[in-house]
Amino acid sequence: HSCGADLDLGDAVFLDTPSGIAAQDGRTASIKLLAELRADVHKPSNDGVRPLTDAARANHVDTAKLLLQLRADVNAQDNEGRTACLIAAMHGHDRVIRALISARASFIAETSWQTTPIWVAAWEGHDRVIVTLARARASIDDATRQGSTPIAMAAQQSHEVVVRLLAHLGARLLLPDGRGFWQSYHDADTRQRMCDFWRSVIDAGGDEPSSVCDAGAGRGAPPR
Repeated sequence: HSCGADLDLGDAVFLDTPSGIAAQDGRTASIKLLAELRADVHKPSNDGVRPLTDAARANHVDTAKLLLQLRADVNAQDNEGRTACLIAAMHGHDRVIRALISARASFIAETSWQTTPIWVAAWEGHDRVIVTLARARASIDDATRQGSTPIAMAAQQSHEVVVRLLAHLGARLLLPDGRGFWQSYHDADTRQRMCDFWRSVIDAGGDEPSSVCDAGAGRGAPPR
């Protein structure tokens, strides 16, 4: 800096700035120094990723908190529409998410797929993240553009603990159009397995009658 170096100059490939690299490695003191030297500690790389998202991805809680104190945009999106909260949920970083929630992070879907932090956490099987987001009043039922709900994705990925957790939290067991998600499977064995799995969840305390598994079909067979 004393020799006139550009403190915001990115590397030649990804244009990661010094602040971005410091955030990736959890170098909180370096972020603080760069801010004192008037560097842009929120400048995105060429894919739109900002230092706050880098810190969230790597689970550097103190670095994320400092960036938020330095007025980072908690809901800034990268070029694919992903926020720091979505990335933290994807990786199961519950403590980072708590810090983002304190900064009023949004839980709505922003990506082209319309995925929410809870949907991503259900996909990856991060039950603690789901509890944290649900307590912050994030919706547990918002579906993607293709109609997949968090509980349906958790079942598809065989995350039984997450499925039962979402059911306990009151998640709807049907898709927005009233169908069981297993109807989208063309393979009969898969449809039957998913339907049987749903029935076990419903019987354990879900919010739908177990007859939803049999609507339009014979007893014990998935609906067609």
